[in-house]
Amino acid sequence: MSTLLAYFGHHKCGTTWIQHIIDHLCELTQLKVVHHYDDRGFNGDIVARRSEQQFDFWCYSNADVTFVRGVPLRGFHVVRDPRDVIVSGYFSHLSSHPDRDWPWLQRHRPYLRSLSKHDGLMVEMEFSALFMSHMLTWDYSNPNILELRFEDVISNNISCFTRIFSFLGLFSQRITMPQIIAAMAKYSFANLSNGRTRGQEDSSSHYRKGQPGDWRNHFDSAHVDYFKKLYNPLLLKLGYEADEDWNIKAPSLPVAKGEMSTHQQGLQLFQAQKYEEASQLFHRALREVENAERWNDWATAEWFCGRSGQAEMGYRQALRLEPNHSEAVLNLSVVMSSSEQLRNIEIGQRSLVFRKESLSNRF
Repeated sequence: MSTLLAYFGHHKCGTTWIQHIIDHLCELTQLKVVHHYDDRGFNGDIVARRSEQQFDFWCYSNADVTFVRGVPLRGFHVVRDPRDVIVSGYFSHLSSHPDRDWPWLQRHRPYLRSLSKHDGLMVEMEFSALFMSHMLTWDYSNPNILELRFEDVISNNISCFTRIFSFLGLFSQRITMPQIIAAMAKYSFANLSNGRTRGQEDSSSHYRKGQPGDWRNHFDSAHVDYFKKLYNPLLLKLGYEADEDWNIKAPSLPVAKGEMSTHQQGLQLFQAQKYEEASQLFHRALREVENAERWNDWATAEWFCGRSGQAEMGYRQALRLEPNHSEAVLNLSVVMSSSEQLRNIEIGQRSLVFRKESLSNRF
């Protein structure tokens, strides 16, 4: 029997979206997928269940390390900022999340609806204890499991899924770059949310907002204090904060356009999908200050303009200055593996390989 492939997730960490992509790509390659929300789906023994059912890919969306430890497999694991898990869970549990087979939510939802948002977020922190404990007790040192953050996966979706399927031994032999790109387009946030872009909120939708760091828009000092009391060790372990005395840091306000640096103006144009103009400003910014980040950004704009040769050169220049620049490494690998395959693909399908952080985080 072949090595078991696996995806491990946690509640409100993008599990539905990731499983859509896995299902889609595995169907193309005739890999059989099974989905388990918790250990009841496999009676606590996935090895025995696989001997009965014969499947290739295991999606365990509320993963408890107790039932993973010692299992021979190769997989990936995705976590998310626990504060965003709380906020996403609060809105989801108010209305959009199915409760048919979840008695806890059936009891929790009416109570949550009876509370103010302030009090509801407090209650949601308590309700989420099991999900948080699973992330806290997870074994992050397993060499056969690739560790990823949800924030990185959604900001660099094609490069991250290329990395995932390469780690699983499926990329190029079973799953190709055009297939990954097509899957990203099919399951983009815009498609799943009926045309909204990330950051545009619909609190009644399962795909509510898709914006990392949204907790800052909903937590107040009391929420911060209670979260620290309950979950600070987890937050520090996952590296979302380095200081146990963190607080709500208001995102930097974008400065007036006239005060922006050339590079910042290029970032804004890129976010507006004005790639030619962005490339020109990135090139001008490189003449002002040459560094790996600016070469990477210029190369990405060139890629979106359809100039793969220029993109490759830019990523190599970034790596010349900073050999371990992770984004340039991933981006170059995508360009090198896909330039031939993508020759006949419309550029509009290339949702590729650019850091999609909000502009405020880049200023």
